[in-house]
Amino acid sequence: MPTIVLRDHENRDQGFLLVAGSEAVFAMDTRDVVLMALPSPTTSPNATFLQRFKHAEFKADFTIGDSGGRISFAVTPELSFLASLDASGTGSWSAGTIGGGSCRWLNDG
Repeated sequence: MPTIVLRDHENRDQGFLLVAGSEAVFAMDTRDVVLMALPSPTTSPNATFLQRFKHAEFKADFTIGDSGGRISFAVTPELSFLASLDASGTGSWSAGTIGGGSCRWLNDG
């Protein structure tokens, strides 16, 4: 199962985005994903977002380009999640105006 670690802007691990299946991250156009949250002693916007939606399953769109790819899905009708990864598997993520940070996949298939 491809796993993407989600970090805050201070490079602290905040949670994970789990991608369903055993195929490479960008092997399909649409896949199920699940947000996971790590315990956090702080109440940062990122930590609060991930705690609120942990274990929630979403249908995500996967778009691949020449230099990487994007994963996007609607968390709520008003809130979208976006992760952009380069060819080496590092990049950034955001949850609307709530927050975001850096990300990288831990494995790819």
